[in-house]
Amino acid sequence: MAAERPLTLDEIAAAHNLEDLDFLKLDTQGTEYEILSAATWALARVLMVEVEVEFVELYLGQRLAFDIQRLMHEKGFECLYLNREYVPDAIFRVSSNLGHFSK
Repeated sequence: MAAERPLTLDEIAAAHNLEDLDFLKLDTQGTEYEILSAATWALARVLMVEVEVEFVELYLGQRLAFDIQRLMHEKGFECLYLNREYVPDAIFRVSSNLGHFSK
């Protein structure tokens, strides 16, 4: 029996008619980069994203904080805040100078 393919963030947002998203938080045990890299439709509708990031690899093949920061910049976001304490999180907001969606 074949395993089912997991849904993408775009598919979940579209299935639930999430047209305007204010805030998205991802903490998916090392798969944040893959989820964000496949998200186009959902990220075009969100204003801020909080992502758990790591500076050292905790999960095999995990992308690190600088990879996620570069990806988010490419998708029109800028890093607003970086928490490096117990569980590192980065908060990104839509960059006003990149012509991204804004309310």
